[in-house]
Amino acid sequence: GTVNVPLSQPISGWSAQQILRRAAYAFFGVAKGTEANPTFTEEFKSAVGPSWKEVVMICETGGTLQVTGNFPNGKQSRSLIACYEALLEGYKKLSYLEGGVNEYTKAGLPLEEFTPEKRGPFIL
Repeated sequence: GTVNVPLSQPISGWSAQQILRRAAYAFFGVAKGTEANPTFTEEFKSAVGPSWKEVVMICETGGTLQVTGNFPNGKQSRSLIACYEALLEGYKKLSYLEGGVNEYTKAGLPLEEFTPEKRGPFIL
């Protein structure tokens, strides 16, 4: 099964920092900017349970730890950031889908449509 634990959330609030963040997104033509989900760690731990469990993180782009000419330190992604956050919480059996859902579907691999009743221990 799967469960979605969002790493980010829509910008909520009107502090000076959040107004500037909205303005920065708007400058680049993004109407609905995001900010870090302050409860990600708690939601993750609640969804996954004990730190000995295996977890696969998946996002749209997937990122990579491979060094390339364009990405000398690898390519950052939400799934890799989530792995890092989980690692800080003591989780060790972490994986991510390199290339994310984009590469998975490009390869013609099967997908099942997500519905709220299909939730389980898959994160992001």
